[in-house]
Amino acid sequence: MSKFLAQFAAEEFTRRRDALITAHAAGKIAADAANANAQLWLAIACAARADLPELHALATPRIFPPGTMAAVCAADLADPLEWRAELTRARDRAVRKALSNPKDLHTQQRAWDLQTLAVQLGCPETTPIKEERNAA
Repeated sequence: MSKFLAQFAAEEFTRRRDALITAHAAGKIAADAANANAQLWLAIACAARADLPELHALATPRIFPPGTMAAVCAADLADPLEWRAELTRARDRAVRKALSNPKDLHTQQRAWDLQTLAVQLGCPETTPIKEERNAA
């Protein structure tokens, strides 16, 4: 995993955690649901080998074979099928948003970064986006 993707995953976790805290404070999401979603994004960040204080706090004195700690840590945090599904949904939403805003470079870059992260972490391919045609 590249340092860029690890940093992107860390930033994505932080952004989503902060949004969940705000949504919970506004009464838009229950604490259990917010915590469950944040846990998925923490697992994604862990799988991407992000360096986050939250991950250091969870570390226990275990000895892992070289290169396996991130995968074991991510699996301890959440079921890989669940965090991959969450990342896939986020990636697909970002791609749809980017397609509807082709001149917004920030939106385009975010979709590209989520796509790259999803591919690197073994998510399924992007859901096909069908163009809607106006009936003549």
